[in-house]
Amino acid sequence: MEVFVSLQLLLLYHKVFNAHIVKCSIRDLDPPIQEYHQSGDLFVGGIASQSFNIIPIKFTEHPRFALVDELVTIPKNYQHMLALEFAVKEINENPGILPNVTLGFQIYDSYFSAMPTYHATMQLMSSPKVLVPNFKCDIQNNLLAIIGGLDSETSLDVAAMLGIYKIPQLLYGFAPLKKGTNPGLSFYQMYPNEALQHAGILSLLLHFRWTWIGVLVVGDDMGESIVRTVLPLFSKHGICFAFITRSPKSMFVTGYQDMVQQGLKIYDEIMNSKANVFVSFGNSYSMNDLRWLAYLSHWGRIPWKTKGKVWILTAQMDFTSYVYQRAWDTDIVHGALTFAIHSSHLPGFQKFVENRSPSNTKGDGFLWNFWRDAFNCVFPNQVHGEVMEANCTGQEKLESLPGSFFEMSMTSHSYSIYNAVYAVAHATHAMHQTKHRTVVKRLTLLDQNQWQLHNFLRNVAFNNSAGEKISLNKKGELIAGFDIENWIISSNQSFHRVKVGRMDLQDPHARFQQAFAINDQDITWPHWFNQTQPSSLCSENCHPGYSKRVREGKPFCCYDCMSCPYGKISAQKDLDDCYKCSDEKYPSKKQDWCIPKNISFLSYEEPLGMSLAFFALSFSLITSLILRIFTKFQSTPIVKANNRSLTYILLISLLLCFLCALLFIGRPDNVTCLLRQTAFGIIFSVAISCVLAKTNTVVLVFMATRPGSRMRKWVHRSLANTTVFSCSLIQAGICAFWLSVSPPFPDVDMHSVTEEIVLECNEGSVTLFYCVLGYMGFLALLSFTVAFFARKLPDAFNEAKFITFSMLVFCSVWLSFIPAYMSTKGKYMVAVEIFSILASSAGLLSLIFFPKCFIILLRPELNNKGILMRGKTQSGQITVPKNYQHMLALEFAVKEINENPGILPNVTLGFQIYDSYFSAKPTYHATMQLISTPKVLVPNFKCDVQNYLLAIIGGLDSETSLDVAAMLGIYKIPQLLYGFAPLMKGTNPGLSFYQMYPNEALQHEGILSLLLHFRWTWIGGLVTDDDMGESIVRSVLPQFSKHGICFAFIGRSPKSVYFTDYEDMLQQGSKIYDKIMNSKANVFVAFGHSYLMNFLRWFAYLSHWGRIPWKTKGKVWILTAQMDFTSYVYQRAWETDIVHGALSFAIHSSHLPGFQKFVENRSPSNTKGDGFIWNFWRDAFKCVFPNQVQGEVMEANCTGQEKLDSLPGFFFEMSMTSHSYSIYNAVYAVAHATHAMHQTKHRTVVKRLTLLDQNQWQLHHFLTNVAFNNSAGEQISLNKNGELIAGFDVENWIISSNQSFHRVKVGRMDLQDPHAHFQQAFTINDQDITWPLWFNQLPGHSLLAAMADYHSKN
Repeated sequence: MEVFVSLQLLLLYHKVFNAHIVKCSIRDLDPPIQEYHQSGDLFVGGIASQSFNIIPIKFTEHPRFALVDELVTIPKNYQHMLALEFAVKEINENPGILPNVTLGFQIYDSYFSAMPTYHATMQLMSSPKVLVPNFKCDIQNNLLAIIGGLDSETSLDVAAMLGIYKIPQLLYGFAPLKKGTNPGLSFYQMYPNEALQHAGILSLLLHFRWTWIGVLVVGDDMGESIVRTVLPLFSKHGICFAFITRSPKSMFVTGYQDMVQQGLKIYDEIMNSKANVFVSFGNSYSMNDLRWLAYLSHWGRIPWKTKGKVWILTAQMDFTSYVYQRAWDTDIVHGALTFAIHSSHLPGFQKFVENRSPSNTKGDGFLWNFWRDAFNCVFPNQVHGEVMEANCTGQEKLESLPGSFFEMSMTSHSYSIYNAVYAVAHATHAMHQTKHRTVVKRLTLLDQNQWQLHNFLRNVAFNNSAGEKISLNKKGELIAGFDIENWIISSNQSFHRVKVGRMDLQDPHARFQQAFAINDQDITWPHWFNQTQPSSLCSENCHPGYSKRVREGKPFCCYDCMSCPYGKISAQKDLDDCYKCSDEKYPSKKQDWCIPKNISFLSYEEPLGMSLAFFALSFSLITSLILRIFTKFQSTPIVKANNRSLTYILLISLLLCFLCALLFIGRPDNVTCLLRQTAFGIIFSVAISCVLAKTNTVVLVFMATRPGSRMRKWVHRSLANTTVFSCSLIQAGICAFWLSVSPPFPDVDMHSVTEEIVLECNEGSVTLFYCVLGYMGFLALLSFTVAFFARKLPDAFNEAKFITFSMLVFCSVWLSFIPAYMSTKGKYMVAVEIFSILASSAGLLSLIFFPKCFIILLRPELNNKGILMRGKTQSGQITVPKNYQHMLALEFAVKEINENPGILPNVTLGFQIYDSYFSAKPTYHATMQLISTPKVLVPNFKCDVQNYLLAIIGGLDSETSLDVAAMLGIYKIPQLLYGFAPLMKGTNPGLSFYQMYPNEALQHEGILSLLLHFRWTWIGGLVTDDDMGESIVRSVLPQFSKHGICFAFIGRSPKSVYFTDYEDMLQQGSKIYDKIMNSKANVFVAFGHSYLMNFLRWFAYLSHWGRIPWKTKGKVWILTAQMDFTSYVYQRAWETDIVHGALSFAIHSSHLPGFQKFVENRSPSNTKGDGFIWNFWRDAFKCVFPNQVQGEVMEANCTGQEKLDSLPGFFFEMSMTSHSYSIYNAVYAVAHATHAMHQTKHRTVVKRLTLLDQNQWQLHHFLTNVAFNNSAGEQISLNKNGELIAGFDVENWIISSNQSFHRVKVGRMDLQDPHAHFQQAFTINDQDITWPLWFNQLPGHSLLAAMADYHSKN
């Protein structure tokens, strides 16, 4: 055809050359049969596709156009021309677009053929009436652009001509395939990118899961391009093709046999296929192919209606019909889903179409053929002779035509044409506005070239009359989407389009399926499917739990379904292969999904973990209660029996054993995994070591008590401590080696339990784990063996029998643990270990301690004998009888004050005394009782107005004094100490107490003076093992050293020596006793508390166990004023020679008249309100009161007439001791200060009411300045530090042969002048001193011995 055009150009060249002479009067080719022309200043060309020639062109004769009767029209395409005309009409009526210029148009038919298309294109570029290529012979022919064509081939033919002249071409059909290979083609696509439509079709197939489809393409290059580029993309997404059929390039056939051969072939493929969905990638005339298939169903054995198919049609196709197909069935497209270029309703178009008729239309050469074929009539003036059709009246209604012939609403192709006309108009308007920046004028518009319009078409953007924005991208493609329409054919063959979806990809980075939207409920399916969604599958879906096995020689969509093998699943339909679940999941029973494994560990939320935690905490609480009971009753014989410290360690270790079980509960982490087994192993080893040590102690004690036994040297505390420490250290070493070599760590067990992920602690080294267990088993077996042989030893508190049973339970539990632990999995392994821990610990706790708690709480009468106690008390408490005199001194002072009218007249002074029990808690409780109401303890409230507390006198030791001061400091209540001050006084200014004894430094200077006086420079020191003792070592002893005193050793006695336990006594006492007896020093200074005398009494008792008896090597003891010659009740028969000849410092005291007589009259029968006298009397006289005991007892009955002066000196003294003297003066100091306070305020005689209406804190000032003479005639006063202004007496203690006790004052230390040397205040009478028997009254010998030892050491 291009050759033909070129020849025409050459033949006509000479005619054109002489155009100025002939005025372009050249003979044209045959004029076109159909054209539509509307004049204007500017015009738009249109290439329509209205008809086609049924007579093929013959090249053996001069080519000509077909006659009217030889044309077959497609009535529906006539709307394309109406859309162009409607757009031109609106533009001409719109003054805002191309003002002062009339837009026209000229439309030719392409006849679906190349030659008419070329001819029509040349006609549009030349003069309207004469075809002269390359010349414009009519200045009124101002072509702006050409709109067309409908199919890609027509568009390519037009573009081949326009590309030469750079005339814009706007396509309303899809672009030709060669666009990308021919950059000279200058057309613009009034439709979206075609790839978007392909993505929409794929999305539609995937949405409905249609994976087995048939494909129908046109048998041309465009169809081949679809097969090569589009269908492989479908295959990548799981779409299989039952067949791919190529329809003829054109089915404008007239031969009956050709039609049958072409149609039956395609029909057979469709009807024989199991696919229910078919996709047709066609041209505008491809709808004719489908109409033929319906028609050919009459030729097949299976009618079409009996086997419905779903058609998916591209936007190129429209529901059209040739005139000869008027009566053909249209059910083939019922329910079809078609893509269409997005369009909207245009107001006015339907009315414009309704007014169309041949009678009121001029210049429209298409209308007559359209009208004739659409209404099947003839115009009388266009035919000759008789015809079969009715005459056309011109009044027929277009809306009466079937949908395949004409639609009143604008189709998508017409909508594209409409927008194309507007695009040209807006681009032309913009081009001239840009150049002249003024109102567009007629002349400027006409004097332009079409190529200048390209730049403005690329950038065109406007809103059409439907309100939609129209613009092109940089490739010249319309920026828009596709509508998905559902075609519905009614029973009366009427046609309807229903928009059911949209494909509009705005975001270039988004997946194509995200731009796809469809409403399934709005779709009407073909009748065959009874309005249920069709399926199109080669094979039925393999349900979850099955996998596909592709059939040999078939596409991948054709397969058989095989059940998944054990351990694998398929969670989706149509999986190619089953797969194993991840370690975090396990297969369901149907093998159709992976169930997430439960994360399993022994947690507190589940019943098992909650129960074990409850038992662990319960046993911990029981253990704590037992420990509390034992600490509360620590002075009772059953607690002290068999090493109380080991008992405490065992209870604490059992408490930790119960608590360490909690480490096994909860989510494992690094800390708990490291601590679980190691803490369990070490703590259990400590507990079993304690049991072993207690068992050994029982055996050794009974072996040591045999006469001549050599086991006595092994019976001491260090043996038990060494046993516990060494056994525990070995286990700790194993655990340390374990942690350093292969420590436990948090781990995840995915495989032991199918349905669970077990969070566990990996032991790291299983061998070392069993080594820990094995070592504990060894200790337990050893303890069981020793306890078994000691179970029949005679003693009331023999623990061996209980240890035997407890170790039997322990070994049984852990022997059962190993097979149980090995046979369980998951969290139950942990539960087994926790159970073993709790069971074995509970066995130890119950079998060892429950019998003791039973005796302590329910049978206290059995708790009355210690292992070494020679006396017994029915109260379970050990009394210090001598301290009873302190209470008598207080009572005696109160009695004298109340009888003295010169002190506190009209007011009665009373007292209330509580015992501190040498313990903090009873001290605090007693202090609160004194501060509160007498009968009801209400802290911080005074509920009884008769409780007028002035001050508190106490306590005997510094720790007791500090406990009282801590409470009184809050309330500013005065406290008067008769023992020495606590060490922390200087660090706590809030403590408000007064010292009824001299400054302690004076005593230290006195001791130093005594040592220097006798030249004792090599001495031993004994201090208490507490802060007070450390203070002596740090501050006092260095002062001694400065004056030439050296120390052979400094021993530290226990903080408290209230023990009766046999082993405790041996371990504590033997160590210090050995140091004393092995030292060459003959003089020892004891800086002690009141109870340190008990410790010294133990030394005398221990002399029976040493190789060197005490009597054979005497020592001189220098004692501080804090100590007094006291004795516990069980020390009644013990020797007292250890303190014979001792030199003791005592607070200066004088004889008080009347006190001894007051004491002599004391007895339980004439004393009321004294809660102490009964225990004192019973313990001092070793008797019982008949009304206080039940059953038979060994002691005699107390008569109450026993004489106090018959008691030994270590139990009671008739003369007032220095501590009692301090208490006596303290009571008088409070009374005088109170008297002075009220006299100062009122300057009158003190009245009762004024005394009662006062606060205690007001008394401090008067106590600081108190000064009086007591009944002994001595002046009593305090210095500015609240310390008694007095000195110390130096007493010599003498023990007679009958064990009677005497004090002899042999010296004094009284520093009155602060500038004098301390030795000037020291006086002593050497001749009055009685030395220990060892020295035979020769103190000089003692000096020589000390000096000799000193020189030997240096």
